Amino acid sequence: MLKLLLRLLQLVLFVLLLAFALKNTSDVSLKFFQNWEWQAPLILVLLLTLVLGALLGVLACTPLLISQRRALNLFRQRHAATSASLRGPRIASDTELPNEAPPADHVRF
Repeated sequence: MLKLLLRLLQLVLFVLLLAFALKNTSDVSLKFFQNWEWQAPLILVLLLTLVLGALLGVLACTPLLISQRRALNLFRQRHAATSASLRGPRIASDTELPNEAPPADHVRF
């Protein structure tokens, strides 16, 4: 039921965006330096702006993500080394249970 509701929401969002795109087909002109001008449909300009903004956002976050990944790997290595040294060698005791089961013909009273 939840999948159906999600698909319905996606369909409604798609139809709204399609209607928005069809209503904004008029040409706009972007003027750059030295009298350079670019004309394109408004929806294309909006789409390119969205994509460029998302890419710049990802690029801005990349150094932080790389440093966090390095720190996490360092913490994992330190944790593995610390937990291995804390475990130390195991000393067998008389109270430990044997690892293997007794034979089937063995009866214990």
